[in-house]
Amino acid sequence: MKKILALTVATAIMVSSQVAMAAPAQTPNATEKTTQSLLVEKVYVNVDLKVGGGRQLAGSNFWVSGGNSDIIYLDRQGNLVALKPGNTAVSADLSPGVIVVYYISITN
Repeated sequence: MKKILALTVATAIMVSSQVAMAAPAQTPNATEKTTQSLLVEKVYVNVDLKVGGGRQLAGSNFWVSGGNSDIIYLDRQGNLVALKPGNTAVSADLSPGVIVVYYISITN
């Protein structure tokens, strides 16, 4: 009787450990969320100005993203003034997950 009980307990332990090992491991959703937050849409806009001209750019958190930053005046509200002839690029957050890139060409 003791042998049967011991064999039954041993079998139950083996079966339960195999079931636990066969169960699919839960994958964390952190990887999925990280991938989603890295996806950014970009919108491109060409802006042609003459020296002395200006424009109010749409967006927030403006930064010069390429070209010569000395040819423009740009403030935090997106007010842009053309100072010298040349080309530059300004980027800004347009909405969550969307960045706007302004390609600016300035002529005399």
